[in-house]
This record gives sequence, C-alpha cells and structure tokens, in this order.
Amino acid sequence: MTVSFDRSVFAHADDQAQVSLLEALMACELGAFTDALCKLVSLQERIRIGKKMRRKLCDHTENVFAYLECSFGSLKQENAAFIFPRERLYPQKEGQATCFVTAQCMTYKPFDLRTYMPATCEKAMDDSYIIMPRCIISLALLPWSYALSSSVCFSRELCKAERYELLASAYRSITFFGFDEQTVSEGQERERKRRLKQGVVAPLMAEDTSELYRSQIRKTQEEFAFAQALDLDGEVWQERLHQAHVMQRIVDLNDYIDDQCLARFDTCNRM
Repeated sequence: MTVSFDRSVFAHADDQAQVSLLEALMACELGAFTDALCKLVSLQERIRIGKKMRRKLCDHTENVFAYLECSFGSLKQENAAFIFPRERLYPQKEGQATCFVTAQCMTYKPFDLRTYMPATCEKAMDDSYIIMPRCIISLALLPWSYALSSSVCFSRELCKAERYELLASAYRSITFFGFDEQTVSEGQERERKRRLKQGVVAPLMAEDTSELYRSQIRKTQEEFAFAQALDLDGEVWQERLHQAHVMQRIVDLNDYIDDQCLARFDTCNRM
C-alpha cells in the first residue's frame, strides 16, 4: 500500500501549517465534525453509533468546544509542535478495512519527556530524556496549552472530509484522559510516570490500538488451536480465523505506513 501524502507535507510544513489546533477546531461546523468523530469512535471502539448516541456526542462536543474557547481563546500559537495527517487502517467485517486520516504530532523544539514541555537547547545536549526537534511526540500527553497551540498541517491533498477526520483525531487525542484541563493533567501525569518507568516512548493511542489488535489476534489463534485439537473447528471458527488473518494484515500495513513516515522524518532531518 502506498502512503498518499508526499514529502512536501513534511519538508515544507512551515509553509503549510499556519493555523493552531484551537483555531481549526473553533472554525469547524459542529455537524460535520461530529460525523467525523462518530466515525472514528465507531472504528476505534468497534461499536455502532445510532442517532441518539450521535446527538449526545454532538451536544457534549459543543460543550467542550465552548469550554476550550472560554479557557484558551486568547492562547497564542506556540510553534512548539505541529500536527500532520497520517493514514491508519481499521478492520471491518467480511475482510474489509476502512482508512481514516489520523493526527500525528511532531516537535518543532526540544521536548522533555518527563513533563512533555519544551526544553532549552543547552539542556537538551546532556539529557537522555530530551527529544530533539522533528521527532514524533504523543499528542495525548502534551499539556493542553501546547497541544491546542500546535500548528495544523493541512496537506493540499486532503479533501474536506479528510480534514475533519484529521481534526476529529486530534480532538480525540487531547481528550484521551478527560474533557477538562485538570482531569487531563492528572491523567497525563500518571501516564508519563508509567511510561518513564517502563521505558515506553511510542505515541500513546497508536501504541494502544496496535497492541489491542495483536492481543485479539493471539487470543483468536489460541482459541482456534484448542477447538481444532478437539475436532470442533467448523465454519464459524474458520471465519473467525480468517478475520484474525485480515486483522494481522492490517496491523502489518499500519506498521508499513509508520515506517514510511519515519523514513520521511529522517529525510527531513537531513535536509
């Protein structure tokens, strides 16, 4: 599978990223944004979202938007990090997959992984917990002041629906731990401590999604092997095994997309 975003998304991000995440969210039409958010929640949680749930999600999102505008409306664009689009595949029924444009975050400045806040260049040279500019960073772990002031890179190749997908993904990342700044800060602090202790540096939501799929695949394969040993592996078990194989291919494709992104980052760092 070929990634559709060309190198200019990264190489010329400074020219294309002119709007902060907060400004982009405040410019959204609530209905179109809710549609994209419902699609993402449905894909990630593997649930069906009906009209009643969509209406509740729309009302809740409107309240969160009002809170963000009231609390961060005067926030200036920091240019400490920027958000760019990345394709991610999600498994569907009957061996199909759906592509969704997700938000990936990259640093403009050195960042301290103990606080997920910018660090000085002098400190960065002698500290193993500092990541340098042009490195992947987890948007879900950035303090809201830096996440919302991050620049959004709208590739010229993205249609309107894909732009809403990008913003819905960014919104879902920053609200991973809650919907008010204090709750989010407390959740981020707990997760940062856990990750430092375990040595985890991968972006939070991509890490969790991939591990969830791998866990489901292993469970299905183990259960199928047990049923096969008892000579109970009929059509239903064969279909479940087929779905596990499809999911494995999707995991492999997502890993390939990630590798392509990393290759582009390396190219940018050498430019």
